[in-house]
Amino acid sequence: MEHIDIKSVLVFIILNNIFITLLFFYFILNKKSRQWFLTYYLVGFLFQTLALVGIILRNQLPLEISIHGSHLLLMIGCALRTFAIISYDSKFRSGTFRWFGLAVLVFGVLILIYANNNFYLTVIQTIASVLFYGSGALILFRRKEKYNFLYLLAIAQLLFAGFQIFRLFAIYQTGTDYDFYHTAQIDAKVYIMVSSLFLNIPNLGILLLMLEINAHTIKEKNRIIDDERKQLAIANQTKDKFFSIIAHDLRGPISSMMSMLELINENHKGRIDRSLQNPLDALTATSQQTFTLLENLLTWSRSQSGQIEYKPTTCNLGEVIRDNIGLILTKIEEKKIKLINQVDSNITFWADRVMIDTIIRNLLSNAVKYTHKDGSITIDSKMDEHSVEISIGDTGIGIKPDSLEKLFRIDVPNVSIPGTNGEGGTGLGLILCHELITKLRGKITVNSTVNSGSVFTITLLLSSNE
Repeated sequence: MEHIDIKSVLVFIILNNIFITLLFFYFILNKKSRQWFLTYYLVGFLFQTLALVGIILRNQLPLEISIHGSHLLLMIGCALRTFAIISYDSKFRSGTFRWFGLAVLVFGVLILIYANNNFYLTVIQTIASVLFYGSGALILFRRKEKYNFLYLLAIAQLLFAGFQIFRLFAIYQTGTDYDFYHTAQIDAKVYIMVSSLFLNIPNLGILLLMLEINAHTIKEKNRIIDDERKQLAIANQTKDKFFSIIAHDLRGPISSMMSMLELINENHKGRIDRSLQNPLDALTATSQQTFTLLENLLTWSRSQSGQIEYKPTTCNLGEVIRDNIGLILTKIEEKKIKLINQVDSNITFWADRVMIDTIIRNLLSNAVKYTHKDGSITIDSKMDEHSVEISIGDTGIGIKPDSLEKLFRIDVPNVSIPGTNGEGGTGLGLILCHELITKLRGKITVNSTVNSGSVFTITLLLSSNE
């Protein structure tokens, strides 16, 4: 240590400060860490670094710049760094800022007044350091947040304030700061090294505090997400229970009512007064629509909650189409719709039979609903090496272009259009078709022209190996 002069030590500290400055620039420019108080801290740090440069160049620069300016920069840098540290939570405390600004003004005036007295300059600058660092430490100790690196910063501030008090006693004994450096050179070097160490602890501490706060914030957000996930799970369970109640308590009675209405129509057809027949027909249609809606709603709910068990098997296309036509044959006959079935009955494909029945049934029901009386519905198929296309086209009212994009989405308003006989609906059937076709690893598309009709096409894999 005896062969190292003070200037060399100061140059080493300045090089260290340049590295710290670059590190802070990285944190400030990083969007995730961009905080205004880091900029305040960096400015204060640069002021203190410039002060050290002034001290090194004391023989090359005018005294007012090298010594007086250095003391002023050290004091302002101390105030800015301390204010930045106590503002680690990004809350700008205007009261504290005003007090710090007033203290800087007072000490700045004293430095100008005693500009020609090196002893008083050093004492003023040292008292300012004790005031800023000491008050900063007390403020940090009083904070309610329990961050580990917050206490490290407070202790470092307090130790540096105590070290400055020691410096005051040393200066008082020697008479001037200049004599303190030159009558005990090794002590001066030790002082500068220790002083630099205490100044660098906050540099590391505030960056580590930022990382700790970020980690704590992420942990808190994860806790909130976990709580919301638990609440959502409870809500989903409640929803599933609600749909289960619907399935058991409403499905049976509605099915019984439909059977009774159909029985009345069949056994008493032609013997019921027309004034009663029309309401009876309307009641029958309403019950059928309600049952279809209930079936779709329950199927969609089970699909969303993962309760639908996927059981793929080899399905015969002709059989699937015939079975689902049979379910809506009465409606087709009521509207006198011409049904053209052109599917290849020899085609087999890989799918869950329950899911594909639900898809075909909904598409056929929609085609019947939106086709005019005496219109036509065409069912066709096309097969390639890996897949089969099933298309269901009608000569109905068609779909407007702005509505096509909303057909398969539940997250946007989708007002269902009444059928050609005033049949109601919710639009849930097509959303359910999209959900199920996705589970079958297929796709569904639609081409439509207003007042000309629509063609829905579904594509399914021929085998499980595709």
